[in-house]
Amino acid sequence: MNIYRHGDVLVKEIKALPQNLIKLPHGVLAEGEMTGHKHQLITKTKNAFQLYRDEKGVMFLEVFTETPLVHEEHKTISIAPSIYEIGIEREYNPFEKRMNSVKD
Repeated sequence: MNIYRHGDVLVKEIKALPQNLIKLPHGVLAEGEMTGHKHQLITKTKNAFQLYRDEKGVMFLEVFTETPLVHEEHKTISIAPSIYEIGIEREYNPFEKRMNSVKD
């Protein structure tokens, strides 16, 4: 099972895509709230991947050809062909007693 960590983004391999997904027309896994930088898949290969979102906003990724994941502040990594769920790192704030998304 492949698991990739890229800054605050987690790319975790899963066995199959859920049903009723919406195809997304881009390769942006996360946008930086603080810097405006993006975690995004960039390739010159046509149809190398397809990004999806479910009704709750969870993103899923289907990679057909090894594809680079880039961000201005992180080392580029290659995502192997497979099916993945995309997660954003969260942290617990004990003073507010709640979970917050990590902001990149």
